[in-house]
Amino acid sequence: MSNDDLFNLDSEVNIRRRNLPHWTRAGAIYWITFRLADALPLGKLRQLKAEKEEWALQDSAALNDLQRRERERLRTARVQDWLDAGYGACVFRRACVRDLLVECLLRFDGERLKLHAAVVMRNHVHLILEPLENYKLSALMCGIKGGSARAVNRFIGSTGALWM
Repeated sequence: MSNDDLFNLDSEVNIRRRNLPHWTRAGAIYWITFRLADALPLGKLRQLKAEKEEWALQDSAALNDLQRRERERLRTARVQDWLDAGYGACVFRRACVRDLLVECLLRFDGERLKLHAAVVMRNHVHLILEPLENYKLSALMCGIKGGSARAVNRFIGSTGALWM
């Protein structure tokens, strides 16, 4: 990929929605946070859902872009604080379990992706990841999360969803 591709702001942005919006662009480098399934207590999840429903009822036309971005920034900061509080089983507190995840993160580094940085917290992960040519971010994340879930669940003797 050339430097021209990296800074091509005219390239198409693909936006897909599920639980969160996912924005992708050819040649982009992504900041990604994902969490363990038990990382947020039910009460916190209900609070987020109620807030989202309340915002949907408000007149969004009354908010300008700056106000919307600030509201989302505050919401994101609150969720990050909750994650940092260490709710859930926090399986990555154990070095041997953390190593299983790191192995999955590095498995295709330089081949399918470039892992610029990773921080493994007790119950969530931050990545700066660049998909290499012909590889989609969604497929890479599916592989990372699927492979690590199988390895971690096998190691800790668990089954079911590891990641949210």
